Amino acid sequence: MSRGKLFIQNFLIYGIGNIICQIIPVIMLPIITSIMPNSSYYGINDMVNLIVSFVAAIAMMGMYDSMFRMFFEREDKEFKKSICSTAIFFVMLSSIIICILMFMFKDLILNTIASDVKYNLLFFIIIFNIFFSGVSSIVSAPTRMENKRKIFLIANAVTPILSYSVSIPLLLKGEYVYALPIAAMSSTVIKSVVFYMINREWFSYKLISFKYLKELIKIGAPLMPTFLMYWVFNSFDRVMIKEMLGLNELGIYSVASRIAQISQFIYTAFAMGWQYFAFSTMNDEDQKELISNVADYLLVISIVATIGINALSKIIFSILAKGSYGEGFIVLPYLFISPLLLMIYHTIGNQFLVVKKTWLEPLILSIAVIANVIFNYLLIPIMGIEGASIGTMIGYLMAVLICYFICVRLKLIMSKPRILISLGIFTAYLVVWRVFLVNNFWVTALFSIIIVMIYIFMFKDELYIIKGKVIK
Repeated sequence: MSRGKLFIQNFLIYGIGNIICQIIPVIMLPIITSIMPNSSYYGINDMVNLIVSFVAAIAMMGMYDSMFRMFFEREDKEFKKSICSTAIFFVMLSSIIICILMFMFKDLILNTIASDVKYNLLFFIIIFNIFFSGVSSIVSAPTRMENKRKIFLIANAVTPILSYSVSIPLLLKGEYVYALPIAAMSSTVIKSVVFYMINREWFSYKLISFKYLKELIKIGAPLMPTFLMYWVFNSFDRVMIKEMLGLNELGIYSVASRIAQISQFIYTAFAMGWQYFAFSTMNDEDQKELISNVADYLLVISIVATIGINALSKIIFSILAKGSYGEGFIVLPYLFISPLLLMIYHTIGNQFLVVKKTWLEPLILSIAVIANVIFNYLLIPIMGIEGASIGTMIGYLMAVLICYFICVRLKLIMSKPRILISLGIFTAYLVVWRVFLVNNFWVTALFSIIIVMIYIFMFKDELYIIKGKVIK
């Protein structure tokens, strides 16, 4: 199979699976928000998710990516099984240790969530979710590493259905605090069990190797700060909103973030298919040029998609978010583009993993994270939740730019000035829209079409090639 066909097939199949997984929460959003009496309950659920994602990243210690990288080191199946077995051993052990340590800070954790320690059941939901989040990631990995796309497609269709079959009845019974966290925990546990049954041949305690564990940790440990920095990107703005603006504003921001996660259709489709593609082609002679072109094309697709969504932002929120939640339309373009900028960063930054120089990623992201926190601190008091979304976008943008310049300097990718031009035009578009056009739908739509036409002109040669292949 050609590389282009491999990438496109993975992108489309994983994209369909992710759309199924993500579209159900978006469709259910108006129902959830209409049942909940106020936005603070959605804010509490968001804080629970933040804690789970933060602690789970520590427990994983970059083991998932390290495992993925080592899996393609040799063609020996026993070696691959040993890598998988060692990875699950480490993640289970670290998760148990961290969950035990968390009992020492139970009241602090609950107070962070809702400024109230009375929700004791939440703590145990968090503990279970942390443990099974790590387990589900590892036991599902062989499905991706073998590129079994149909299984992935089915799993992503079933998981959200199971989740909402639990949450809706609980919400109708008035369990506003516990409904969504219990649903998330249930789906994670079920996913762990199902994927273990599917992939159990890859895991055996007899194949645990401390020799391979050392290599896995060597690759994965430098990535742990990276994932924690991702958490800061995705979550710390919410913590600051809660402290500076309150749970109600956090609830509005969380709903807006959920709508903006439409962009996750693109990002997760890419992420699910990318690792297999990247590592299976890492020894090709033109690999550097290949990665550079992929980053260039994905960036313009991301920008055009963001411009289109932004032009329709008020209409989207009028359908999906009623009442006070509709105020969140202003953050849509910033939060929509952020995961897509992360996609570009992964495209370029994966070269560090290929050459086993993963220590560069924490250095790059630390600068971007500091910028993110500083802009949040400065902009939230002035611009509210919009300031938080702008701070997030700026952080990701800095990560992309720094990563790009370092990779070019180290000759890990080819120089592509068009990437910088694309980002410059998009930044100018956002400034003009926010300052002059934010309240004028028709002028925004016309301006967006003009900018999209500029990008079409920039990529006209590629479009001619695509047109020729389609006609044939």
